[in-house]
Amino acid sequence: MPFRFATIVPEPLSLAARRRVALAIGGTCFTLLVAYTIIFSAGRTTHGFIAYYAAARALVDGRFGPWIYDDARFLAYVQQLSQSQVLEIFGPNLPTMSALAIPFALLDPHTARIVWLALSLVLLAMSVGALAGDALAQHSRFVALTVALVMLSPAVLANLISAQAYIILLALLTVAYLRRNQQRLAGAALGAAFVLKSTVSPWLALLPFLRRWPTFLAATATIAAVVICTAPWVGLDSWSTYPGYVWRFVHGPATGVTAYQTTEGFFRHMCVGFPGEGASISAVCAPIASLAPTILIACAWLATLLVARGVRPRDWIPAAVCLTVLSAPIAEDHHFILLAIPIFWILRTAPPRWGLPVFAILFAVPARLTIHKFTTGWSSLLAYPRLYAAWLLWGLALNSMYRAKQANLAASAGDCGRL
Repeated sequence: MPFRFATIVPEPLSLAARRRVALAIGGTCFTLLVAYTIIFSAGRTTHGFIAYYAAARALVDGRFGPWIYDDARFLAYVQQLSQSQVLEIFGPNLPTMSALAIPFALLDPHTARIVWLALSLVLLAMSVGALAGDALAQHSRFVALTVALVMLSPAVLANLISAQAYIILLALLTVAYLRRNQQRLAGAALGAAFVLKSTVSPWLALLPFLRRWPTFLAATATIAAVVICTAPWVGLDSWSTYPGYVWRFVHGPATGVTAYQTTEGFFRHMCVGFPGEGASISAVCAPIASLAPTILIACAWLATLLVARGVRPRDWIPAAVCLTVLSAPIAEDHHFILLAIPIFWILRTAPPRWGLPVFAILFAVPARLTIHKFTTGWSSLLAYPRLYAAWLLWGLALNSMYRAKQANLAASAGDCGRL
């Protein structure tokens, strides 16, 4: 009897079977995350949520003002409010970020944190479920594994351990992505995301160039509405203080710590170092550290814009999401949960075989094995796995977007030929 390889290779699972597997894995991951949150996070007071809560309390009490960007004063206020020794600052958040936690400001800090974490878990499940469903509808493979990769990633755990806001931000960006053809709804979601975290600026900046005017105008209107509604309590002086604070923070020595997985932080760590210690490579490259990050981000933004012309929004939005992370002047583990959108999208684009496994390793490696271990000398090159993951994913997205553009051009040429 002739040997047939097909007889020992299982047939691909049906769509219904893949959906059941993804649901089972997602449910298991969600259960583990609930247990993790209850055991390690719910009863603690940490940085993260307490900054949003304290700013919201100041806003509700009519005490919000420029002092919110005085790190020492805000730290003292947080410790008094929480009756703890937690260390936290409000900057470099936008003044409008204080409006996020207003509904929670009516509760005591401990109860508010528990409710916030519960909301975060629900929004995480909804976002990942929606992205996985979209990927399954496109007959993507490995969706179940991707659900596990995203939900159990250090990015999710970091958001839960300190009750950060980036799961909420992911939910808003997921709405903007999946409802991209409902441009006003997508724009409202983007605008709401911006007033929470300005890191979504690259996505917003691409909209007028790509003639997504309804989305851009809806986002702008949402931002303007929130700014106007909060202005009586936030005050113009807070807005005037904000840019200077961000400038000083971004260009300060603290951004060079390896916990900040940013292009700016990478060059600062490698070429400038910290007061009292030398650079990891050589101080000779210090001039490069002040220019290279800006040049790299600008080139990435320009490349995305050029390739994005002529392709559908579903093909350029993932690259825009990567840019939101890469352009952030401060990006810790919890920021990288936003990459869930391009991660699920890339499943259906046939990336290079090495691309996804390498990305998965960089995205999932525990921070304690890299970020806090390799901090001096050339070994510091091993301390930036999340940054490398974001750049790699952007490259994969750009490559897939380019192939989609070429396919569109070939299809258009074929149609013209038939005419």
